Amino acid sequence: MPRRRRPERYWLDTIDNTGIQYIHWYDEGKRRTRRRSTATRDPDKAQVELAKFVLQNDRPKEAPPEGVKLALVMTDYLAYMESKPSAEQALIASQHVTRILGSPFVADLTIDRQEHYMDSRRDEGASEATISREMSVLRASLNRAYKRHVLKTVPYIVDVEDRSPQREQRRLTIKEMAAYLNGIETYHFWMFALLSINTLARPDAIRGLTMRQVDFEDRLINLNPPGRKQTKKRRPIVPITNALLPWLEAHKGNDLVTYKGERVASIKKAHKETCRRAKIAGATPYTIRYTMAAELRRRGVPPWEVEGMLGHRMAKSTTERYAVFDPEYLGKARAAIDAYMVELTALVPRLRADNAQVRPLRKWGNGTIPLKRMVGGTGIEPVAPTMSRKVARPEIVNLQARRRTRKA
Repeated sequence: MPRRRRPERYWLDTIDNTGIQYIHWYDEGKRRTRRRSTATRDPDKAQVELAKFVLQNDRPKEAPPEGVKLALVMTDYLAYMESKPSAEQALIASQHVTRILGSPFVADLTIDRQEHYMDSRRDEGASEATISREMSVLRASLNRAYKRHVLKTVPYIVDVEDRSPQREQRRLTIKEMAAYLNGIETYHFWMFALLSINTLARPDAIRGLTMRQVDFEDRLINLNPPGRKQTKKRRPIVPITNALLPWLEAHKGNDLVTYKGERVASIKKAHKETCRRAKIAGATPYTIRYTMAAELRRRGVPPWEVEGMLGHRMAKSTTERYAVFDPEYLGKARAAIDAYMVELTALVPRLRADNAQVRPLRKWGNGTIPLKRMVGGTGIEPVAPTMSRKVARPEIVNLQARRRTRKA
């Protein structure tokens, strides 16, 4: 029986009435068609398995776009993005692309087909910014395949022309900021908020912050961890404010934002609950960064110092890289933050430096200061293994009496 003539070297097909998809290819050496099961009936999942199989066994070299499936290109890109911070967003975007476009050949990505995809996503309620991000994932996957000589050429990928107008960023008044801090019930989110206010760093940078990045001698925090390459979202070196210093000195462990001993993967839920308790609407985890940037400008901090705190300003010369060791490095920004924290402490008592040595035994609530370890209700003596009991055990009392008798 002659083999089926197909434009691609590998294809999907079923062999019985089970509906399970099989990967087929023609073996030139044995002169027969071979197959391998994908263990799925779902065509989209089968396309992903096909792409993985091709990448492992026969990665294309300078292939024309007419002979390479889009699923193969995007699967290779997702494998590359697996360890990147935006891996989840890339996966979600690729799922939408595969769901709407299927798995055409790369050459089939015409302008009309791309516009059909964008219209379909608009009909589903996706924002223009979301659609633009998904198209950028598609563009990045094709460009990577071209740079790695998988594809000989790649089609032009359009972008969203009319993006939604950028809404004004939410900023908190000092009373709202106080309500926000008083609404925090967990220590890990308290540290997150405190670091946000005093460093103006992005949420991702704060979640990954460790004590290795803290320099107490020069009172600096390098927001970019060792080994991480600087990106467009630059992580600068910022000064340690007077308000933040005692909390850093009292911190135990390497990671600064942890929950039950583990680094926090997301603070969205804690932020949402805090906003609910504080009755604050329209705020995001970035709101503190926007609020403090506006506050520094309101207090007369020079724009280049605000840019330095935000990571928008980079060193232009080798000499300027050593500016961080100047005692006055971002001095006006640091002074403005400390002045703001003094005003904020009057509204949030637990911000006082002496509370940095205190750890909560339970969740904080209603803005109360965290409890110290207490014995019963006295709060005077330190906790001992045999204390905090209403009645002492008789055998312990007798043992203590015998010891006193021997000594006598």
